[in-house]
Amino acid sequence: MSKLRVIYWMVMLFFLPHPVYSEKADPPSVVKYFPLEKRHHTQYLLFIPGGYRISGNDSWPLIFGLHYSSGSAQEYLPYWQEEAEKRGYFILCPDARDRNRWSEKEARVLIKLLKSVLKSYRIDPKRVLLTGNSAGGIYAYYLGINHYEFFSAVAPIVGSLVRIQDAVDFGRCRAKPRFCIVHAAKDKIVPLHEAYQSYTRLNQHGFDTSFYVFQDDDHYNIYRTKEILDWFENKSPLGRLYNVRFSN
Repeated sequence: MSKLRVIYWMVMLFFLPHPVYSEKADPPSVVKYFPLEKRHHTQYLLFIPGGYRISGNDSWPLIFGLHYSSGSAQEYLPYWQEEAEKRGYFILCPDARDRNRWSEKEARVLIKLLKSVLKSYRIDPKRVLLTGNSAGGIYAYYLGINHYEFFSAVAPIVGSLVRIQDAVDFGRCRAKPRFCIVHAAKDKIVPLHEAYQSYTRLNQHGFDTSFYVFQDDDHYNIYRTKEILDWFENKSPLGRLYNVRFSN
């Protein structure tokens, strides 16, 4: 897509309340504002894969991605976009109200947003992957457990259940989504032992949990989108769990 066409769509979508595109054209990524309460709005990005058409009866998978601290949907979505286009995935990336953190109060709004997208497009509710990096990975634990019914799988990347364990309610989680914990061996922001503790805690509560550590990655350069989607689609194991020493 040329720069002029991107600029054209951004200008048009600023004024349009709903995405409009030809069934014969590859639909662009869509920038929309989702209304919350009377005086608040949250911005989100919705990527629609090129093969999707308004008419049809086929269903499509969705990646629900949560950005890192000081990040944004605009920064985070592109990490997933190439693989999503190849495989035919929607991507839904909201902005946190406070760019530095995700709050518990946002859960209701984010679930409302997800339900709206599920209703508006032919998304397969059994193929919804929740993921996020760093602060987004921490919040993925929170949403994936407290609102388990909306997600078939959760893949926190360099996140930590330990930091929000008092805010999750394992008791209400009847149908447990699969978890894939992805962590970097060189992570100095969220230490590796926290990821291992998260893995142990999920196993204690009966979650089907995979735990993968990448030796050459650190907190800021780990995404592993291809490998995570391979795991989500049950195509192959994500990698191998390295023998590392965990310490408190």
